[in-house]
Amino acid sequence: MKKILLIEDDRLILETTANFLESAGFEILEANGGEKGISLAKANTPDLILCDVLMPGTDGHEVYRILHNDITTADIPFIFLSSLSDIRDIRIGMQMGADDYITKPIHPDELLKTIETRLDKFDRLLKHKELRYHALFELASEAILMIKPETAEIIDANQATLDMLGYTKLEITRLKANDVLSKETWDNVVQFLSGNITGRRLPFHESKWKRNDNKEFPVQITGQGIDIQAVQYFLLTARDVSDIRFKEKALKDSEERYKELVENIGEGIGVVDLHERFTYVNPAASEIFGLPAAKLIGQKLLTFIHPSSHTEILRQTQNRILGQKSIYEVEVLRLDGQRRWIIVTATVQYDANGSFFGTFGIFRDITRNKLAEARIRESEERLSAIVDLTNDYIWEIDPQWRYTYVSSKVYDILGYRPEELLGKSPFAFMLPEDAEQAKQAIRKTVHEYKPLNLITSRAIHHDGHVIYLESSGIAIFDQEGKYAGYRGADRDITLRKSFENQLIIAKDKAEESDRLKSSILANVSHELRTPLNGILGFAEILKNELKDTELEMMAENIHSSGRRLMGTLNSLITLSQLVAGKVALVIRPVFLKESISAVIRSLEPLAREKNLTIIFNADPSLTVNTDEQLFKQLCRQILDNAIKFTEHGGITVEISEAKVVTEGYLVVSISDTGIGIDKDYHNLIFQEFRQVSEGFGRKYQGSGIGLTICKKSIDLLEGKITIESTPGRGSVFHIWLPHNKELAANEAAKTVAALSSESRPAQRIELPWVLLVEDNLVNKELTEFFLRKVCRVDYAPDGVTAIEMVKAKKYHAILMDINLGYGINGIDAMKEIKKTPGYSNIPIIAVTGYTMSGDRDMLMAQGCTHYLAKPFDQASILEMMREVLSGKNS
Repeated sequence: MKKILLIEDDRLILETTANFLESAGFEILEANGGEKGISLAKANTPDLILCDVLMPGTDGHEVYRILHNDITTADIPFIFLSSLSDIRDIRIGMQMGADDYITKPIHPDELLKTIETRLDKFDRLLKHKELRYHALFELASEAILMIKPETAEIIDANQATLDMLGYTKLEITRLKANDVLSKETWDNVVQFLSGNITGRRLPFHESKWKRNDNKEFPVQITGQGIDIQAVQYFLLTARDVSDIRFKEKALKDSEERYKELVENIGEGIGVVDLHERFTYVNPAASEIFGLPAAKLIGQKLLTFIHPSSHTEILRQTQNRILGQKSIYEVEVLRLDGQRRWIIVTATVQYDANGSFFGTFGIFRDITRNKLAEARIRESEERLSAIVDLTNDYIWEIDPQWRYTYVSSKVYDILGYRPEELLGKSPFAFMLPEDAEQAKQAIRKTVHEYKPLNLITSRAIHHDGHVIYLESSGIAIFDQEGKYAGYRGADRDITLRKSFENQLIIAKDKAEESDRLKSSILANVSHELRTPLNGILGFAEILKNELKDTELEMMAENIHSSGRRLMGTLNSLITLSQLVAGKVALVIRPVFLKESISAVIRSLEPLAREKNLTIIFNADPSLTVNTDEQLFKQLCRQILDNAIKFTEHGGITVEISEAKVVTEGYLVVSISDTGIGIDKDYHNLIFQEFRQVSEGFGRKYQGSGIGLTICKKSIDLLEGKITIESTPGRGSVFHIWLPHNKELAANEAAKTVAALSSESRPAQRIELPWVLLVEDNLVNKELTEFFLRKVCRVDYAPDGVTAIEMVKAKKYHAILMDINLGYGINGIDAMKEIKKTPGYSNIPIIAVTGYTMSGDRDMLMAQGCTHYLAKPFDQASILEMMREVLSGKNS
């Protein structure tokens, strides 16, 4: 599971973003400030960091600078979170080197896509580094020893070391470093190894090593501390200099240092001959042009240049023929289609006779800056349009609180032209008493560069009448990060103030009770969720790690109790939202069988634990116009109660139509064979925090608010809930939903038509054919059900059958299970199918439970065109098939 550190001082954004990312399968570390974020990053080494820019104390830019300069966190992908209006903050962050930014409000799909892109790129980078390290280690001409600092044990040695010392790999890994190094050298190394060695480098110096025959010989050594998965190691490199003269040794030292500099420098370096063909490139240049050095050598530079830059390249080539050094900007078009922008510094190369024989070039990748500039330009254009359309007037002031910019909307609000306000203070246009209050409010925030939030004041219109203004703003900084004033907006709220003054007295009394309740619930939520997070997290770890059965049971009890407490807390919050009227209804046609079936599926595990049956059947086309989420919550609560209070037998769900006077209803009846409820308690159970069994001797767990939530939910849906029950014989709860049969049918037809129009054109076109290769009949039935409206599905239970079927029929796409049991697997079947005439370019989707890191890349590398992980929901597979079949009438 990928680990993401989320640094955000806004608690709401922090919690909602964390919840979303956790639901997407990430482990989230939360920090409500910069200093805590730095501490968590260094302690946990997350896979990616999301960081707000504007935060009190240590802001996002400072967090990035500190982590980027720390070797343990320098390479972690870093994404800034910033409001769309914070253009300069975004620009500063990107110029510092951050990987990306996301504007607020945060769009979940954009956030998830950006995170996945950056994590994928970082994984590829790590893999590339690991492969490169392994190759360099084994193929290096110098001897390299990997040493464990604490014990001096030799962990590994490359072939050059074995050749130099005369040991086998097994023999040398049984030795310690002081068995190979001279005493003087080992004393120096021991001194170097004290403390944290990660990133530190032992200077080059000459020493002596001992071969397996105990004979010493001179070597040149160096070393460096490295960190592999949070464990420190010491790499010691040596070169035999027995037969090299001082001049040759000095020359080789110089060449090695130059090579190391060129190979590891962040900018690309390359050399081209007279025909502009590469004769040398360093790794950074290989990354820019998108090919390894071995494949770049011999290729023409112009091959990798975008046509728009060809003229510039040819002009610069002529300049170099004339002996001129040049610096210019061109656009690179890699063979994989990726575009880069680089600045080239080209220097003419001469041979010993003074003849021009090629060009030495330095390539600086400015793609990130270019893209950032493009985004900034787009943002500025959007901002300009917003400024022109908004009903507020936008302003900027300098550190002395004098207007430096005012938008034209100020004329509509204050009656002044923008130029009449420039150089003047906003306080000059306020009533004197409001001006003093505004100054005092601003002084509390400006010295810390905090935002100005909805400051209300009275201003004098140009014609003399008084208006109310509401001001908001944020601090702005120049390119060097120096405070440059504030930017904000003023809104005319005169009409709103008039209404507020009329309502304020009546409103205060009405809201006093709700404010108190909301405050208590908010505090309870905060104080319970924080420790519960630790309780649930550590309990789950203990559950998975403990082998002792008794301790494992204790951990399970802790986890179960924590979940019960969290369920109670969630119910309290839901009740609070219902009471406060904060639940927004989305009324649309709801297919009752589909919705109720989904609820039943989620509760079936609880029923199976008690050997209870749940019986339900209904007409699939039966619909009602209601809020589906609220309706599901209502059904779930009643079904959960039925399971809780039933020990034998089961639960039955039925749907019927009823009419009371002139009003029509659809009635969902949920009956159980449980303990039943005495008639005297039928009203009590719907009251907050009340149960039939109460006090110290109560038999059943629960907060007593589940049915309260049901009652308030059904009230919102303009329906009703009734109960029939006899102690010892069970209960029946009836959910009455308002039902206009004709309207519901029409709305349902519109919904079906809309769904159909999304999946195929208006004219009648046959659905595309898809081959499903799957050995599990349950998965086969599920997949066919999901796809029934978008394609026609043929089925093959194994790879051999699938190969025969594609020879007899042309399919538009193939859904391929990878583990097909006995016989050939999905990969082999896919390769055979691709050999079939007409199938080389047919989409083949790997549908698999192989979801470990690297599995997707492996399957795509084998030849699959798409990847869908099990388990999947209907939305996921439909989205995949619409993409795959977009050109096939999907």
